[in-house]
Amino acid sequence: MLSSEDRNGVDKLREKLVAAIIAGDSAAYVDCYEEGGILMHPGSPPIQGHSALREHIAAMFSAVRVTKLVLSPVVVDGSSDLAYDAGMQDLEIAPAIQGFGSRRKYLHVMRKQPNSTWKMVVGTSSDNG
Repeated sequence: MLSSEDRNGVDKLREKLVAAIIAGDSAAYVDCYEEGGILMHPGSPPIQGHSALREHIAAMFSAVRVTKLVLSPVVVDGSSDLAYDAGMQDLEIAPAIQGFGSRRKYLHVMRKQPNSTWKMVVGTSSDNG
C-alpha cells in the first residue's frame, strides 16, 4: 500500500505529465521519466531513454497538438519505491487522426527517486477497444 505522501507524489507526477502534454513541452515531458524510462505507444517500438524520448516527443508535439487530456485513475497502488497508475484518458488532438480514439486506457509504472519525487519507468496507452 502506498502512503498518503507517496500517493500525493504519484498524483503530482500525473499532473506534471498532463501539463507538459497540454503545453507541448517535450523537455517537461521527458523530465517525468527516469533516464532509462520506456514509452510504449501503440503501433510503434518502445522508446527508451531521455535522448530517444526527447526526439520522439518533440516530433509528436510538432505533428499534433493535444487540446484536451484528462487522466482518470481507476487504480493507484504500489509498495516501497514502485507504484502503478492505471485508468482512462479522455484526449483530443488537432489535427484529428482517423482511427485514433479519444477515450483510451493508460498504465504508468513509477519509481520513487532518492529525493522522494516520483518518475515514470514505463508509460503506455491504447485505444479503449
